[in-house]
Amino acid sequence: MIGGRFEIGQNVIYGTNGLCRVEDIKEMSFITGETKKAYYILEPLRTKASTIFVPLKNEKLVSKMRSVMTKTEIDALLLGMPDKEIIWESDRRTRADLFHDIITKGVTEELLLLIRCIYIKKKELEALNKNISMTDSKSLEFAEKMVEEEFSYALGIKPAEVGNYIRKTIGVKE
Repeated sequence: MIGGRFEIGQNVIYGTNGLCRVEDIKEMSFITGETKKAYYILEPLRTKASTIFVPLKNEKLVSKMRSVMTKTEIDALLLGMPDKEIIWESDRRTRADLFHDIITKGVTEELLLLIRCIYIKKKELEALNKNISMTDSKSLEFAEKMVEEEFSYALGIKPAEVGNYIRKTIGVKE
């Protein structure tokens, strides 16, 4: 048996791919004659279109895998957030780079702060009959989907209920 931190059948979060199931852990070679290496074989639960192969000895790639948060961890994270924030960056390009970095890292706390930051700015602009930029809107949508997928699974609620759960818990009024 090949050892690793994650087990076959375990659901994990893998970078921007989101919720995945560890379908297998086995030694494989993708090139004829190449020495076999141990891989986590991940199946994204959002889309069955692709299989992800993560080499066990590639710490950079394995570090993108993490266990799905528990309800207790989610609640503690959300309750610890009221005093934290991301300040709205007025320069569009700098803001886009910041949001891209947060999404790429996939750290749940930072994603939640990004969601709150954009949501607050969106409400401010709506009061002035203006809209956030398409780039900001796409960042918000992508961050919400990443968080929504994990929270929906962990909390046992429908994906459509996650946004309200988050906004209510972190104190953003509709």
